[in-house]
Amino acid sequence: MFDQGSRMKYLAAYALANLSGNAPTKADVEAVLKAAGVAIDKSRVDALFASFEGKSFDEVSAEGKKKLVGSGAAPKAGAAPAAAAKAAPAAAAVVEEEEDDEMGLDLFG
Repeated sequence: MFDQGSRMKYLAAYALANLSGNAPTKADVEAVLKAAGVAIDKSRVDALFASFEGKSFDEVSAEGKKKLVGSGAAPKAGAAPAAAAKAAPAAAAVVEEEEDDEMGLDLFG
């Protein structure tokens, strides 16, 4: 129906309008798009609002986050800190003082 980049611009405009704390209106989304220099296509705005009909942005966003976590796209929360903790002692052991190759000359000071 619409290309992915275009769809994301309209969705981003909806998300930004949602940050006001009020339910976004078509006029709000169109104002964000106009401010961003995006040519407004009323049919795309209508399609966007049809996809959110009966749903809140927060609900849809939460559903999307669950799908991302379930797909394996993001590492598990404990995996990165554990790997970093194992690597930290090895990195600390490698620290050595560098020799002064400038022979006492201070170029900047």
